[in-house]
Amino acid sequence: MAEYLPARLVQTRRNMNNYEVVRLGGILAAPTEFRQTLHSASIPAIAYWGIQVHGLRISTAGVSAQWGDGAYVWPARIDITSQPWVDIEAPTGTLIEELRVKGQNPFYRLLPLVGDHICVRMLGTNIPAEILEQFRAFAQ
Repeated sequence: MAEYLPARLVQTRRNMNNYEVVRLGGILAAPTEFRQTLHSASIPAIAYWGIQVHGLRISTAGVSAQWGDGAYVWPARIDITSQPWVDIEAPTGTLIEELRVKGQNPFYRLLPLVGDHICVRMLGTNIPAEILEQFRAFAQ
């Protein structure tokens, strides 16, 4: 990651629980793969279609944004939970901050340069195809 830290990345940082955290930030220089867990979605298939149609939504408050505004993702193809997930590709130019919190696996906070969604390319999911198809109408 580059040493340059965009203002939006720095200005939206938080640490709600005052944990010891190391942050490394920059801008994606190439499309990059990540895993987005859907554990907070009441119906993961609807969340999947929401990402497909609108992109990753930026969280701005509460526990969902405890480290700052952003969409939180994990390294690609890393199984950190048995919960539903989607593998995505974030585009070049996306703001990124790697967070290293003691006792946790590293994870990332993503932000667009402007706006509240990041358009991503869907690469895969562990949600069964038949379940996704049942909820496809919600994507309209």
